[in-house]
Amino acid sequence: MGKRAPALKVKDWQGEEQDLSELKGEIVLIDFWATWCGPCIAAIPHTNEVAEKYEEKGVKVFGVCCTRGAETMVSTVKSKKMEYPTAADVNNASAEAYGVQWWPFYVLIDREGMIRATGLRSDKTEDALNELLKEQPYTGEAKSGEGSGASSEFAKYLEGSRSDRRRLSDIEGKPAPALEVGNWYNSTPLT
Repeated sequence: MGKRAPALKVKDWQGEEQDLSELKGEIVLIDFWATWCGPCIAAIPHTNEVAEKYEEKGVKVFGVCCTRGAETMVSTVKSKKMEYPTAADVNNASAEAYGVQWWPFYVLIDREGMIRATGLRSDKTEDALNELLKEQPYTGEAKSGEGSGASSEFAKYLEGSRSDRRRLSDIEGKPAPALEVGNWYNSTPLT
């Protein structure tokens, strides 16, 4: 935690294409999900609500679909009424860059582009967002400079054991990996 978020490598955006390098000043919540994952599908309605509820507070929510099963991503997005943008991971490059170990796997990135939490449970995303919004309230302006580093208060919202989270520490606080996606759902691609 406290490291710059790596770029994402995704394709096939559904909805508005997202570019982490252009989201400075926004808080970002990435939902790493899979079409074959029951808990991921069950979490979509809640994640839709989070995306809508926090949009006016400078929070962007988008999904990255696991490479395995990505061929059914478009139909899943439509049938499950996923309202936030999502894209397919390219050869699991984004999942590897973020250390995804289970599905769904949520990553919280602060307004400076620093990873503040990885491995969030879907039912704790709002708690983590509220904590970060207290620290970095929305002002309507993009911020510059380096992030303030990670806070240990997010640990209570994480999934997995302490040793699982320790393995993830190599990517926490690093730049989010580039998303290499082909088709965005629910939005037009940005260039």
